Amino acid sequence: MGKGSGGKESGGKGSGTPTRPCWEVRASPVHGRGVFATRRIEADEVVHVAPVLLFSDEEYEHLAETLLVDYVFEWHEGGVALALGVGGLFNHDPKPNLRYELCDDDDPARPAHAYVAERRIKQGEELTIDYGDDYAEWQGWI
Repeated sequence: MGKGSGGKESGGKGSGTPTRPCWEVRASPVHGRGVFATRRIEADEVVHVAPVLLFSDEEYEHLAETLLVDYVFEWHEGGVALALGVGGLFNHDPKPNLRYELCDDDDPARPAHAYVAERRIKQGEELTIDYGDDYAEWQGWI
């Protein structure tokens, strides 16, 4: 994956020096809250790694009756996932500046998404992902 991190340790192997995230959460003109770049982010830089909680289709039926329905997404192995960290706060844009990738961790007990810059992102720019056409249609956006 790309270089950088959204709050993981760096500063040399074993240094234990935490890095400051390259993002902050604040009010968004798109929808409620959003995530914004606090500095320039380079193309292919990992912005954030969000662990996910997985739910079965049966559990989703219960989630669908709650506010969480707006924060879960289809998981590639079936069911749905809830992204932790700021993973659930990236707003939708059909031309996003981030993509999300399944982390290449071989441990199925630790599923996660990495949010990676599609292009160079300016300081202050809102960080967005594409929720997909199905979600956009469900919301009436298309």
